[in-house]
Amino acid sequence: MRNPVSAFFDLLKSAFPETRERFAAAEKDLADHITAEIESAVAPLRDEIAALRAEIGGTAPTPPAAA
Repeated sequence: MRNPVSAFFDLLKSAFPETRERFAAAEKDLADHITAEIESAVAPLRDEIAALRAEIGGTAPTPPAAA
C-alpha cells in the first residue's frame, strides 16, 4: 500500500514541477518528524516489554529492533 503522505507530495510535485525540490524537502522533513514522534511513543513500551521479560524470566518474544 502506498504511503499517503508520499502520494500527496508526489501529486504536488507533479502539479507544480517548478517547486519539486521544495516539496521533496518538505516531504522529508515531515517523514522525519513522524518517525521521531513514533519512536518517542514506542520507547516507553520497549522499556516496559524489557521489564516484563525480565520479570518472567526472559521467555517473552523479543520485540523488533528500532529502524
